[in-house]
Amino acid sequence: MEGVTEALLAIRDRWHTKNHPFFDDWEAGRLTLPQMGQYMAQHYLLVKEILRPYGVCYARAPEDVQAFIIENLAEEFGLVGEGGGAPKNHNAILLRWTETCGLSADDVIKNTQRLPELTALLDIMWRLAYLAPWQVWLAAQAAQESQQVGIQLRTVPALRQHYGFSEGDARIEWFEEHLTADTEHGRRFFELAAKYITDEALLEQCKAAVEETCKARWKYMDAVYTTFVGPLPERAAR
Repeated sequence: MEGVTEALLAIRDRWHTKNHPFFDDWEAGRLTLPQMGQYMAQHYLLVKEILRPYGVCYARAPEDVQAFIIENLAEEFGLVGEGGGAPKNHNAILLRWTETCGLSADDVIKNTQRLPELTALLDIMWRLAYLAPWQVWLAAQAAQESQQVGIQLRTVPALRQHYGFSEGDARIEWFEEHLTADTEHGRRFFELAAKYITDEALLEQCKAAVEETCKARWKYMDAVYTTFVGPLPERAAR
């Protein structure tokens, strides 16, 4: 089918969290390091859980999708390097950042409670993995993971300009890594989705799932903002 990727991207971009006020404040240098650390502690909990439904998709998908899932997870856990580069455990470099912000690894792993809105997003992803066609989960995951590139296009320059970090600083490695890693991951996700979404009914299911999960991610970012920053700006109402 033609136009699958474009249809899914249009929905993702309507709800893309790169446009959330949290990242407006980050880009402008208005956030404190502790606020950034709390957000990334929640993101650690998101990643820790959202990778698990890959196994459900793996069990149901054809071999090329299975190969991509294995490659993606191997890169996430630092078993192989992205594009032939040095392996990097993404959770380890994420925790290096939270420590920079004043949250130890134990603070994040043992003491951080998931926001209810994050649990809601993860519950949707699990429901899709178990109850929807595997292509639907793949499309939803593509719309989630591919958001990182747009977000880091805002955060990385701000970390250098407003917060005094230099290019290549190990403390901001997670952000710099996700300027490149999720470019490739996102592209591959959407290519595979387009290959296996073969009829209009399945495409409609995928579009609905992308919209549901992207809206849930926006609500999760609303909760991050109100919990760790303050009342949402009026312009943020959606």
